[in-house]
Amino acid sequence: MDEDGFNLLEGSMEKNTEEYFGMKKVKYIILVAVAGILIFCCYRIVFAPHSYRDVVSREIDNIQPSINTSSFESLSVQKFNDTKYYLDENNALWLKSPKEEKICVRQVAYFLVWQNRLIYTTTDNIKAIYEMPLLGANKKSEKRVSEEARIIFCDNQFLYIYTAQKMLLKYDYSWKEIEAIDMKKKGVEVNFERACVVKNKIVFCTESDGADGFDMYLFDLKTKYIQKIPFSSKETNEYAIRNDVVRWKGEIYYMRCSYNDGDMNNSLTRAESIDDGIYRLDLAKGKLEKISEDVGEFLIVIDNNLCVVRDSFMFGMTYKKVQ
Repeated sequence: MDEDGFNLLEGSMEKNTEEYFGMKKVKYIILVAVAGILIFCCYRIVFAPHSYRDVVSREIDNIQPSINTSSFESLSVQKFNDTKYYLDENNALWLKSPKEEKICVRQVAYFLVWQNRLIYTTTDNIKAIYEMPLLGANKKSEKRVSEEARIIFCDNQFLYIYTAQKMLLKYDYSWKEIEAIDMKKKGVEVNFERACVVKNKIVFCTESDGADGFDMYLFDLKTKYIQKIPFSSKETNEYAIRNDVVRWKGEIYYMRCSYNDGDMNNSLTRAESIDDGIYRLDLAKGKLEKISEDVGEFLIVIDNNLCVVRDSFMFGMTYKKVQ
């Protein structure tokens, strides 16, 4: 072989070698990228929050605490001074402060931080309401009222108890009963499961998964007049509905999300309904006004931002700021 032929062969071999190592490098990069994606997905599946309680555990320091009610926001996290209180999946009431995190009361059904006291009911004695001081060395609980409470809430002056018998009871700071209103005589036939006081009105909400669906009511504390908040549906199809409410910056927000087949835990079956979205309650007009098309599992306030929580098998529960 002459010199020119040798040089040509050598150049061809070098070119083939470069192409070989170039292809090998590309394959290596692809394998690393795929492996990285798989590791990320596995990490998300294993460690991402997949339940309400997971969200509480992960975001306890950032969640906006509920104020003045035992039952309104989906995540009942309350605060006194620098300590936050929340329920776990076993009905244990936890406190978390900068110094410690521990269980303070077990078997709690509902709880409310009222001024410097903890008001709560237990799962093993539903017809009793207890009080425990949050200041001082004596943290002994005392039974205060013999009522089957469904909701405990308050305003700046008074404590309200809504009972299973549809009675609205009003107490002062010394547990003197100020007023007792029979809500059945006001025409209330539904079961309320959420309530809070906003601008001299009580916002009541019915059971989210009840047979009659979710409804919102306004009760005027001065006139004692109760009205149902109308929802003008524009949807012609029948869907299963997930509902949620939350307070943010002194306003009430309502989310409505539709599902095709009633399997509300499967995000793949979510329907696209014209009614879906987030609404703000206009207290003066007594009506809901749509503000966003965002939907998800429930609403939450994190770092003083209104967010919607979405759930998926791959990524667990993720949060999106409402636009």
